[in-house]
Amino acid sequence: MSGVTGTEKSTPHGGQWRSSVPFITLVVGIGTAVDALNYSLVISVFPFRLERLGYSDISGLVGWLLVIYSGAMVLSTPVVAIISEHTHSRRGIMLTGVFSLLASQLILMEAPSFWVMCIGRFFEGISSSIILTVGLSLICDTTPEKRLGAHLGMAMAGGSLGQLIGPAAGGALYARWGYRAPFVFGMIFTAVEFMGRVLIIENPLASQVVTPSESIEDYDQSPAASDMIQSERHLTIAPSNDPELSILGVVFRMMTSPRTLVALSIILLCSVTSLAADVTVPLHTQAVWGLDSAKVGLVFLAAMVPMLISSIIAGALCDKIGVEKVALLTLIAGIPWWGALTKQFSLVFFIVSFAIQSFFVGAVASPVVTELAAVTRGMKGVGYAHMYAAFNIVYGVGNTCGSIIGGQVYGHLSDGWIVICFINIGITTLCACLVFSYTGETPLLRRFTRPRTIPQQ
Repeated sequence: MSGVTGTEKSTPHGGQWRSSVPFITLVVGIGTAVDALNYSLVISVFPFRLERLGYSDISGLVGWLLVIYSGAMVLSTPVVAIISEHTHSRRGIMLTGVFSLLASQLILMEAPSFWVMCIGRFFEGISSSIILTVGLSLICDTTPEKRLGAHLGMAMAGGSLGQLIGPAAGGALYARWGYRAPFVFGMIFTAVEFMGRVLIIENPLASQVVTPSESIEDYDQSPAASDMIQSERHLTIAPSNDPELSILGVVFRMMTSPRTLVALSIILLCSVTSLAADVTVPLHTQAVWGLDSAKVGLVFLAAMVPMLISSIIAGALCDKIGVEKVALLTLIAGIPWWGALTKQFSLVFFIVSFAIQSFFVGAVASPVVTELAAVTRGMKGVGYAHMYAAFNIVYGVGNTCGSIIGGQVYGHLSDGWIVICFINIGITTLCACLVFSYTGETPLLRRFTRPRTIPQQ
């Protein structure tokens, strides 16, 4: 018999592991993987479906399906963030995201026309905004600060895993069983993800307010809660008088924070470089070495495996040496490989350079999302969902801009690929300068320029 009410509280079955940080990280990681898997599964089969439905200008219609997906992400992300912060329930919104993803899969699988496919893509965009906004926020809610980078890195690695499996699986399933097969495959993994989200128990102590006259132990003495109190004790005390900001107030707080602006700028600029390269690599490798679509897929496969590893390594290093050092090292280390990609003497050299460059570019996301979490903790009235909503919007805008820039530069210049690589060198160098000057509680620039005190003899 304990607690505020003096009645015995029942412990949910498996409450200890269902509310544990590793399990929550696993579920969010599966969510990012399933999101990327479903996205990449269907992109490869859309042209065949549209052709079978009798449409012309297939590439243009596929482009509109991509735009609708990105637009749904951008439009739904602020709404998702506001609801998440006002209801203080991450799990419920994450379950809504699964239903949105299932709806999109069913609509796309049975769509009789292009416009119905657009509706399906819109629901898929909503689902993506939820996992990237609410899922990362849930990890921040439950993970101790000293281990946050590692867990965010593992969750972000799920996206690379999904992109690694999706294209090859989608093409193979379509060739063997037809158009519906990739969607059924995606639904199976979505069902697994749904079970994980159902099992999650959000840490209830994180939302309770403890007054000076009450001890933390007074709230719950169940075995699961006791373990959480001991290992996550700092999560049990929530501020009771944080101001409730309007959406304009939240945006103003973010816009007046140099660390926030720099972190979001890094995501924007790195997204531009990645997508500018991704949309033109197939054209470049086909023009220089005559690769077909299957062989181009192998080139991207070689790039995805390093990205899967690097985000995990970078996240763990953030907890040990700091986000500012990890971000700066990965950006600087990636610069020479953009130059190496301009060389055309060997396809093997190109693939190796592309893989190494992808390793370092893929590592940048982990320190950036960790930096955003650190900034949020010191920004009253701004929640994790607000911050990761901004991250999600900026990421989507960067992807769109990168696709347009890459296509236009490559299509209008005879040495388009070389120009893109040198543009990316300049952008990456700018990102490194911004990280050096502004990232971290004590940026590296300030450490180097800080006056040295001479000890008195």
